[in-house]
Amino acid sequence: MNTYEEIINYAIGKEIEAENFYREVAAKTTKTFLKEMFTAFADEEKKHQKILNNILKNKIIGSHFKATSDYGISKTLEKPDVSDGMSLADAFAIAMKNEEEAMNMYLKLAADCDSADARKIFQDLATMEKGHKFKMESAYTETAYAEVW
Repeated sequence: MNTYEEIINYAIGKEIEAENFYREVAAKTTKTFLKEMFTAFADEEKKHQKILNNILKNKIIGSHFKATSDYGISKTLEKPDVSDGMSLADAFAIAMKNEEEAMNMYLKLAADCDSADARKIFQDLATMEKGHKFKMESAYTETAYAEVW
């Protein structure tokens, strides 16, 4: 997978997988707030697909995503199991860990890539996922450590 189209199509496929995962979790849970949250996560993944499709369609090359901060919270947590009784913090932790896994996958693909152009695209996709992870870490912090606020 070294061509621009292959890389972006691969990324789109991963976003579709993530969307399907979140929709399956939303369908299985009976708690309204979790159903709404995981549906919102799925909708975000759908937006990511649209961004990537636009990049693919217009053959936009270069940096597409701004670098963000990284709280590093996801590195300190185990990924919780999906359950109907999970807390809001656990729901954010699942999403945060999913984004971390995607970011690490793109970083590994970049490191293993022979093509400088493909490496740059993978690094850019990793930056995108890092931004998503940062959003989830922020939401996790606000819910898991609500007593601080």
